[in-house]
Amino acid sequence: MCIETANHTHRCTMRTNIVIDDQLMAEALKA
Repeated sequence: MCIETANHTHRCTMRTNIVIDDQLMAEALKA
């Protein structure tokens, strides 16, 4: 959804990456 708005693409992409990293870190710690 964020990608559709060109003005906020970069900001949303960075935010998405942070969220994904959070999930990966959580799963890595559980494993």
